[in-house]
Amino acid sequence: MDIQVLQGLRSNPRLMQLSALRAGGVVDWVDAQSTFPDEWAYKQRIDWLLLGRPLCYCGAQAKAPSKWCGVSCRNKDRGIRSHQSARQTENAPSRMSKRKETTLQRYGVDHISKLQANKNKVRETRAVNDEAKLLQTLSARLGDNPFRDHQFWVDLLSRESVASLRDNFGLNQCTTYSWWQRIGFDWTAYAPMTSSGGERSLAAWLESIDIRVERNVRTLLSPTKQEIDVYLPDYKVGIEYDGLYWHRGKSSIEKQKLAEQNGIRLICVFEDEWIENQAIVKSIIKSKLGLYDTRWYARQLNKTGLTAKQAKAFFGGNHIDGFAVAKQHIGLCDSRGECVAAVSIGASRFKKGERELIRYASKLNTQVVGGLTRLLDGCGEMTSYANKRYSPMGAAYSTIGGGELIGETPPAYYWVKGANRFNRMATQKHKLQAFLGKAINLAETETSIMESNGFFKVYDCGNYKYKLNSH
Repeated sequence: MDIQVLQGLRSNPRLMQLSALRAGGVVDWVDAQSTFPDEWAYKQRIDWLLLGRPLCYCGAQAKAPSKWCGVSCRNKDRGIRSHQSARQTENAPSRMSKRKETTLQRYGVDHISKLQANKNKVRETRAVNDEAKLLQTLSARLGDNPFRDHQFWVDLLSRESVASLRDNFGLNQCTTYSWWQRIGFDWTAYAPMTSSGGERSLAAWLESIDIRVERNVRTLLSPTKQEIDVYLPDYKVGIEYDGLYWHRGKSSIEKQKLAEQNGIRLICVFEDEWIENQAIVKSIIKSKLGLYDTRWYARQLNKTGLTAKQAKAFFGGNHIDGFAVAKQHIGLCDSRGECVAAVSIGASRFKKGERELIRYASKLNTQVVGGLTRLLDGCGEMTSYANKRYSPMGAAYSTIGGGELIGETPPAYYWVKGANRFNRMATQKHKLQAFLGKAINLAETETSIMESNGFFKVYDCGNYKYKLNSH
């Protein structure tokens, strides 16, 4: 049988019927010519032979009368793709418009993704997939545990913080919070606020006491356009909320200097201070704005010595750094004997031969006019340090008789692990073994020892150093 006979058969529909092809021996002859895909009809097989046995670019038999073996190869053909792309681009506006009109007529929306039933289906599918991924991540980080059991998380969080789950197990907060929300676990008693959450909380408090607030302002610190987290335009005061994890290895001193150049006082609050000592932070901020609930004049109060126990109770509740050991504690008390303001004075912590005003604080939300001057009366010459984070622009002791700014200290570091911040004085090398509760290699530096134990540094803004002279 030759090609001319096949061409004659192909041109006669009656002879192309399968029964006629079998009767004429055409089926057996065609099958003997090549191995064909089972799904090919004999018409396609004959066409393939008549076209000269064409092959697809992938090497398979082309499905006659086309030049591809199937739709997949056709769609991958660069030639057809460029042709289709040009054609589709040309008529895209009309196609899209027609599709929207048809969908709107049939379903009442211009796209099927807007149908509530489809939205629900997508949401359900995502929920199932997300839950599977969350469980896979939890198992990989924490092992095989009953993650749906609330008591499991209560027990775990009694030993670990959210920050330590991140640092020690590689379990980020998005994963834990998403899972807790999914199982209805109330984590608020165990998990600290995130930086953004604390920032929102601070701004909300300011608004609650009728202070106008602007958030995340980028137009004031020219020329860099850095962001001020919370800005109080009526006071030209900015507040920087320094999340511990996000400010690792950083100081806000340069931003504070830039703010000062633009006439703005920038107060910097560490995340842990807002979480753990919120009442004290609120009182400090209000005092910087000139807002007080109570005002005393120093002459109305009795000056008296305080015991270490009394000083510890007072500074623990009213000073952002708490109590400090000192040789002398002096207080101003009202007629009931309640302490309203106090100082702690002792040998300088940083320079031998100097005396230092180590602590001064007034009762929360209370102004004591002339209080510090009276407390220091007769105490002689001494130095003191004002924290730049809370006393920008160096005005802390400038109003005290004999007060003189004599220098500034560079930013100092703290060590952080999880949600806890530790003063560098507590982590001096000779104290590290007791601090960490284990043996250490004294040949290593403090930094290498602390970092190998999961700690990282954050920096403050330094201090102003004053000389005070009150006779």
